[in-house]
Amino acid sequence: MIETDRLVLRRWRDDDHAPFAALNADPAVMEHMPAALDRAASDALVRRIEAHFDEHGYGLWAVEVKDGDPFVGFVGLSTVDFAAPFAPAVEIGWRLARGAWGHGYATEGARRALAYAFEQAGLDEVVSFTVPQNARSRAVMVRLGMTHDTSDDFDHPKLPEGHALRRHVLYRMGRAHENGADGPRVGPGISPRPSARFATQKSPPGPRPRARTNFVGTSLGLTPRDRTERGQPSRRWPAPQITRPTASSTIIAANSPSSCTSEIRKSARADSRSRRARRRRAARRKRPPSTSAVTR
Repeated sequence: MIETDRLVLRRWRDDDHAPFAALNADPAVMEHMPAALDRAASDALVRRIEAHFDEHGYGLWAVEVKDGDPFVGFVGLSTVDFAAPFAPAVEIGWRLARGAWGHGYATEGARRALAYAFEQAGLDEVVSFTVPQNARSRAVMVRLGMTHDTSDDFDHPKLPEGHALRRHVLYRMGRAHENGADGPRVGPGISPRPSARFATQKSPPGPRPRARTNFVGTSLGLTPRDRTERGQPSRRWPAPQITRPTASSTIIAANSPSSCTSEIRKSARADSRSRRARRRRAARRKRPPSTSAVTR
């Protein structure tokens, strides 16, 4: 028996047979399987799972929710029992009751099963496969950090030619990948939620690079050091030149942000006063002569 924060992965019990048969008869659960299973076929599958445990020491564990449902399906490891380019291999798989969907149980249980595969069972690689249209299972594979290469996709030999579910996609994970050597690669059409290992990575230690920002009046956002290297004044605030629209243009030089702002405001106020005066003079010139006095 192995555990996670919320789950218990254990060997099978007799009272698991009935809920497992109900799960295998659910069309939604078996949507991407060749066919639903009746009670006899479901019980036969449990016997094969238990025989696999006896032979290899690991298998498809029955999943129990702590302080919850005593049985919601299976998660675990199984040897590939058909001829394929990637065989011999060990597959990680899961099948949960519809009521257990959407809680992250498959991902949580599969992560613990992968840890068992590499740490206790000593496996070098684990695979997983499904039909291309099984988006739920493919998303779990991606969240686990498994990788998909289209050149590994294959036709399942247990299904006849022309069967709608014959084509399968293959995902892999090696021991080095499980230990964090690489990040997950996303399969086509999958937008995974990033795993915690990759989502919490921090920036490397050391000084942060200086940002080159553009200030008003600076030359291409150069830092003081860059300006010195290029033979330009090294002061941070260059002296902008502001020309007043008067008969004698006055150049205002400023060496600080506050002085620049003050002079600009003064110039703006003077310009505004000058414009108002010009408008008043123009209005007086256009005013018609007074007609209040009567000429005799």
